[in-house]
Amino acid sequence: MEFYKEGRVLGITANTRLDLGAAQFNHKAAIVLSDASCKLEFYTKGAVSAGITFGAGQQNPPTNVFTNALIPARLAAVTPDTGGTGKIILFN
Repeated sequence: MEFYKEGRVLGITANTRLDLGAAQFNHKAAIVLSDASCKLEFYTKGAVSAGITFGAGQQNPPTNVFTNALIPARLAAVTPDTGGTGKIILFN
């Protein structure tokens, strides 16, 4: 079991890429709270992935939905779609 000692809340804006690569955004997991789909980019073998778009949270979300769920991976960036705003919570 992994424990997280602190969380940091950041605002996310539609069509604006939030680069999480800076040392100040170091994190072990994240929760993305958004009212629209978001493109998530991950670190893989030290490089940033091409990214994949995940839909907004739903009552019975399909398997590719990460919105409003704990993401136990190192995110490189988050970009909400048009009209989508919200928050991202980073955990250390």
